[in-house]
Amino acid sequence: MASITVKMDDTKLNALQFQLGKKGMDFNQEIQNLMGPALEKFYERQVPAAVREFAEAMSGQQLEQAPQTRTRSGSSKGAPTPKEIIGQEKMQNVR
Repeated sequence: MASITVKMDDTKLNALQFQLGKKGMDFNQEIQNLMGPALEKFYERQVPAAVREFAEAMSGQQLEQAPQTRTRSGSSKGAPTPKEIIGQEKMQNVR
């Protein structure tokens, strides 16, 4: 899993951590609870559905294997790349 760095004023961060600590709350868990759903919504708005499906299949989140595609010569080349998926979406939109 990847991580994201966010910059914040040191004094404000220390004050926030102090207040959360007084309440028995874990800073990292609270940030994850707050930002995780927001980042997921942002991802869903910005990444086309076909590309999300490909990314999820590649990360092992999807139980089914990605479908195999065939080249013009008939040889199997595995799951399509994100560029191929986006190209297919564009072709469908042109029709």
